[in-house]
Order: sequence, then structure tokens, then C-alpha cells
Amino acid sequence: MPSNPILESLPTRLSEEATRFLNDYGRRLQYKTGEVVAREGAACNAVYIVLTGRARIIKNDATGNSNVIAIAEKGSIIGEMGVFMDLKRSASILADGPLTLLELANTDFATALQHFPALSVRMLRSLSVKLNDINQRLVDALQCQHMLYVGMRLLAQQANDGSNGQPLKINLASLGEQAGLQTLDITNALLGFQRLNLIGDVHFADGDHASCRLRTPELRTFLDGGARED
Repeated sequence: MPSNPILESLPTRLSEEATRFLNDYGRRLQYKTGEVVAREGAACNAVYIVLTGRARIIKNDATGNSNVIAIAEKGSIIGEMGVFMDLKRSASILADGPLTLLELANTDFATALQHFPALSVRMLRSLSVKLNDINQRLVDALQCQHMLYVGMRLLAQQANDGSNGQPLKINLASLGEQAGLQTLDITNALLGFQRLNLIGDVHFADGDHASCRLRTPELRTFLDGGARED
């Protein structure tokens, strides 16, 4: 197989020997826009390196909807966790336009990792980026849950107090006890609503008390959308 400039220019430049190994043992695959490279749930028995083009990484949610969770561009390594664990593919891989991949069997990729430190470093960087992305998604999901709960409690309190259009007084400690949340979680939820322009006139009197003015229609729309997505 001819040398490939993408392999030669991977971050942490691969040696000529490593590039030659990957070219010799890898299989070059080409896909058209929308073609499936691998499906979620299939055996994870090969690693892919994107040579040209981009691939969409797509995962189905609990309701069967397909969600793009990542875009793999040239130089990206896909499916490397399957080298170390007997895994099924956690997501599908689709061509996002004309796509050229280098496919390596897990055993060949593992051999390359043992012999070529630069490739190991490249893979560790790839895994670190993916782990950081997963952690951020978990944080975002948790923040969304907090905002949904706090938003519903604010609307309920407004209805009970009959304070529509007036500043709403919030006991952060009491709300935290009801929700099983820390005061900081509730504070962050309020600040999130403020950034989205769903509440205004936010004031924190002390560590346990705050007030704000609800933009009720906008807040209801936000909560309705979040509840459907959840």
C-alpha cells in the first residue's frame, strides 16, 4: 500500500516504520455520504483511522431517536477501546460525505501499540479527549436535571404564593432539602435560567435566600421541552 500523508502527520508524528506497518496491515475502505461503516451493537473487532473526510458517530437513545454524539475528522482513531475489552460497538459510524478509512484488526492494532510508542501516545490522547467529552456530557445532563426540578418548584411556589409577576422569594436551604440538592446546585440552576433569560432580577440576599422574577411563559416552554427530551 502506498504511504499515506495523514498517517505521517498524525499528532505525535509517527515514525516511518510505524507508518509502513499501518499501511501494510491496514485495509483502506472508501464510503459515500451516508453509508454505514459499523452499526451500534455490532462486534468491535477492528479499529479505524480516518484518512480523508469525516465520520458521524451516532447513538440511539431510549426512545429510538438517532443522535450525533461526535464527529471524527482526519487523523481520528475510532473503536480503540475494543482492543482492550470484549465490547460491542457503543455507537454507529456513518460517512459524513466521501470518507476514506484505514481499518486494522484489533490484534494488528495491539501489535502496533506495543512496538510504536508514538502511536500509543496518540491513542492515549484520543481516549483522554473522549473521556473528557463524556464527563462534560454527564455534567451537562446533571445540570439539566437540576434545572428541570428547580424550575418546576419555582412555578409551583409562584402558583401557591399567588405572586405572578412579582419577585419570588426563594429559601434555598428549604428547596435543597426537598430536592436532595446542595445549595450550590440550586444557585447554579438559577444562574442557568438567568443566562437563558428565563428569569430576571436575580438577587442573592445571603447563602440561603434569593429572589427572582419569573418569565413564566418562557420558563414553561423550556420545562415542557426538557421533560419531553428526558
